[in-house]
Amino acid sequence: MGVNPNVENARQSLAKLATDAAEHADLFRREAVEYYAQQAERAVVLRVAPPWTWTLVISVAVLLLVMLALSVFGKIEIIDRTRGIVRPAAGIRSLRARATGVVASVSAQSGDYVGLASELIHLDVIETLSSLKDARARLELANRVAQRAALEEERNYHQQMLALQSRQEILAQQVKSLESSVVRANQIAATQAQLENSGVASRIDILKAEDARDRARRELDSTRQLIEQTRQELANVRLEHESRDRERHQEIDAASNQVTAREILLEAASVRAPISGYVESVLVHKGDVVEAGTEIARLVPADATMEVVTFLPERDRAFVAPGHEALLEFDQFPFQEYGTARAHITRVGQDLATLVELRQVFGETYAPTGPVFSIQLQIDDGGPRLQQTLRSGMQVTVRFTLRKQRPLSFITEPVLRGRISR
Repeated sequence: MGVNPNVENARQSLAKLATDAAEHADLFRREAVEYYAQQAERAVVLRVAPPWTWTLVISVAVLLLVMLALSVFGKIEIIDRTRGIVRPAAGIRSLRARATGVVASVSAQSGDYVGLASELIHLDVIETLSSLKDARARLELANRVAQRAALEEERNYHQQMLALQSRQEILAQQVKSLESSVVRANQIAATQAQLENSGVASRIDILKAEDARDRARRELDSTRQLIEQTRQELANVRLEHESRDRERHQEIDAASNQVTAREILLEAASVRAPISGYVESVLVHKGDVVEAGTEIARLVPADATMEVVTFLPERDRAFVAPGHEALLEFDQFPFQEYGTARAHITRVGQDLATLVELRQVFGETYAPTGPVFSIQLQIDDGGPRLQQTLRSGMQVTVRFTLRKQRPLSFITEPVLRGRISR
């Protein structure tokens, strides 16, 4: 740094005075000479700052002004990152065991493509096979018993029917004969009445004719009642025959249904793909014991459209809506090679997500840290390589731009909160 000329001149003047005072000590007092000498030693040299320091000060001031202006008028994006998972938009088909048994073989693994009706898992159902043999034996026995009973029943039925029909024919002939007898008795009674009027027949003869007529009528009515009774017996025999036949068929049907049920259970031992697609996961291993109704595998349809499911904290609900965009970063694809994929929100959950929903997406060990709600996103792009390699279950990081906020608010917000809390 340079030396100020004025300071240098003052120092030289003081030094000269001190020298003169020492040379003429006899002319000045000793105290005065010492004072001037001390002033010369204490003289301060003032240095002038170079021009570049002023440039630095001005630059810092301008930078502070720019930062202040940005904090007042500028805005920054508030971003939230969450974890999500890729899954089919139409859902995952859950395959469940239809019979209780032991896993004998597993023919497909996670990620494998399977066609329609392809066997995935085979169960060993020994109890069902044993019960099927018993049911078939009972069916065979029921058929033999029914055949013997049917033969005996048919023989007795035909004998009863022949006897009743024969009696019915005899009674029918008797009715015809009695009807003729009644007609003759009426004619005789009418003739006796005419003879009585002419004085030829007596009253006794008339009473005898009327009595014969009444007996003929009673016999006719009795015979007709016997015919009706015979008809009822015929109908009862037919009904009993049909009833016993139905009972035999019911016993056979019940045994046949037991066989069919066991055969269905035996067919259920083979778990097959109901659609073509990819195996999302296999939940059992060879040797595992599974109960009927237990989920054993999950299948993703081959032509399924993939979506992303994620969850946001409840405090961010007001800043997302269907149609808002988001960026996706897939864990399996390096960011430098694949970049990010764009997506937009298709659905925002109205209620808080349950623990069951969260564990269906992130696994049984997932433990939420607070209330969250679900969000579904449709993948808009990402390149052909990404579209071809998308698989259900892929983990992804979802980046949401929630809102824009002035930097100054980061300072004023705590102050305002402090005032409100007071």
